Amino acid sequence: MSFLENLLGTNKKLEQPHTKISGQEAHHLWNLSQMHHIFLDNIKLNLNFVHDEDFKHILKEHRDYFQNKVNKIENIMQKYSIKSTKPSSKDIQLPERVEIIQDPDIAQLLYIFLRANISVQIKTIKDTIFSDDLRNKFIEFTKNAVDNLDEYIEYLKGKNWIDYPPLYKSSKTNEEVAANEIYHLWEHLNYRYIHIEQTKIYIGFISDDDFKALLNKGLNTLEKQINELEDMLLKHGVTLPTKYPESIPYPKNNEVLGDEYIFNMILNGMQNAAFLHGSSIQEMIVNKQIRNYFKQLLYTEMDLINQLIKYGKVKGWLSSVPKLKRVQE
Repeated sequence: MSFLENLLGTNKKLEQPHTKISGQEAHHLWNLSQMHHIFLDNIKLNLNFVHDEDFKHILKEHRDYFQNKVNKIENIMQKYSIKSTKPSSKDIQLPERVEIIQDPDIAQLLYIFLRANISVQIKTIKDTIFSDDLRNKFIEFTKNAVDNLDEYIEYLKGKNWIDYPPLYKSSKTNEEVAANEIYHLWEHLNYRYIHIEQTKIYIGFISDDDFKALLNKGLNTLEKQINELEDMLLKHGVTLPTKYPESIPYPKNNEVLGDEYIFNMILNGMQNAAFLHGSSIQEMIVNKQIRNYFKQLLYTEMDLINQLIKYGKVKGWLSSVPKLKRVQE
């Protein structure tokens, strides 16, 4: 047994830190760590002001949630040998309870944190091109963040601690729905009309048969979502946006647009769609069914983005992002 094995009490060799990570991916890990530590400090501080025992329990659950996320993020940072941020305080205790802030105000502050968390999380997926493992983790974190916000909105509604936006009055249904939720349904339907038209045009220029088949499969997903969105809008008596013609003439010369360019335009459009889904979810308070539908749109979009990035890497259609440079390299 070697000196190292004797010292460690194992026959395993010390693993070298992983270095296969881009500079932006490293920044996102650092940024998530810092943001979650800030959330933790604020929750620990605000626990000193809470009176409602039920809400105190909810705050402690979120404290534990963010602590768990910090631990996971910093384990990943350790794997890639990235310096972590300044940790949050172990606990923040005031000498006496100060009647300076009310429970509903603290509840709103946490609500703002949870909303902001979604936007930051979705950005990590957009920029994580190099490391497939890290992107999978970021997708998992994003889904957790969305589920957490969804549950918390329902809690605030139960407490009557959240204001309702203007409602949409429909003569066709008694279902309670906000005006902005109707708009988001309409906006996402119109967005899909545009992207079906755009995808059909792109297919006419594609040379690669595999890529053409992939986009045709994507059209099927868009058509399914269009039918769902149309049904939801018609249920509330909303006039649908104007569709584009079904038939599109193919060009005689398909060399104007290359497959690599089309791939990156499609990927960019899907990444923008994920941001659109995420921002819509943050604004949805009234109708849980519609919010749940948008959650599924986001989850589907993230999974498709993940698959498309892997496909583009196989094809060599993604630009090489700047790697994280280290002193020893």
